[in-house]
Amino acid sequence: MTEHICSLVVNANPEARFQVEAALNQIDGVSVEINDPSGKLVVLLEHQEQQPQVECIDHIKGLDGVGATSLIYHQRLSND
Repeated sequence: MTEHICSLVVNANPEARFQVEAALNQIDGVSVEINDPSGKLVVLLEHQEQQPQVECIDHIKGLDGVGATSLIYHQRLSND
């Protein structure tokens, strides 16, 4: 089994950061690890394949209140 893990910094409007966090937590394979008052959120993505992660990142970029996303880390884990 293969798993792809990546972390993002999501820059959100500070006034919308809790709404952005709630929207992120509704997405399969996504968890918000840090929600800073400045509007920076540290987000963890875990998926079986890379393509769903790419689609997920594109979806996050389009959320209301999100200004930008930055991919910080990606790793492919395999039990092979």
